[in-house]
Amino acid sequence: MSTLTDDQHRELASRLNNAAWTLLETPVLDTAQQAELIALGAAAHHHWHAVGTEANKAHADLLLGWAMARAGVGGPAFHLTERARTFFEETSAAVWERAFAEAAASAACHSLGDQAGHAHHARRAAALGSELVGADANYFRAAFATVPPV
Repeated sequence: MSTLTDDQHRELASRLNNAAWTLLETPVLDTAQQAELIALGAAAHHHWHAVGTEANKAHADLLLGWAMARAGVGGPAFHLTERARTFFEETSAAVWERAFAEAAASAACHSLGDQAGHAHHARRAAALGSELVGADANYFRAAFATVPPV
């Protein structure tokens, strides 16, 4: 049982989430950075799943899955990114959410060695990403640049 309040969970989730995204956007990660990225993503995931909305939980799944993909942990990465991608497809998610979900799925497929899935999701991510403008486009480009090229 947690001794944290819902507000404390949300505050921690947000801070951990932001730290993880900053690291996720790093072009090349060494082993220590991969481990830190997974730890940050897992901690954010824990707190969002404790008090977040279904959308918060899907974002947490996407982040942790992408973190795992960056570290080459293909099976769990695919499971988490597919769960997030499905959520964003089945809801009235914004284009940026669907773009990020496709990019994360591409990274997860790559970490599994699934080149067809990697290419498929990379194409979908690029198409959705081309619709983005402003800050959304900048954040997407920084993250998508970490997905290995097809």
